[in-house]
Amino acid sequence: MKRIFLLFAILAVALFAAAPQNAAAEENHPCFTVVDADGDGQATVDEFKNIYGPDSAEKFKAMDKDGDGTVSHPEYEDGVE
Repeated sequence: MKRIFLLFAILAVALFAAAPQNAAAEENHPCFTVVDADGDGQATVDEFKNIYGPDSAEKFKAMDKDGDGTVSHPEYEDGVE
């Protein structure tokens, strides 16, 4: 019984240590796959507005670093940090 408890304690510590350090940021921003509703790898302004609301066009424009009218996964990650 003590061995099982010890094993459980070791596993719990290992899982806790492996948890993302940026957990608070992950909770505040939906992941890119949620924003990119059609799954084409690019978020459009309409997809963006569906998640962030109708007044989010300026935020979208700020994230669209290359100005192609879409936000790629790397652009999104840079913008939510």
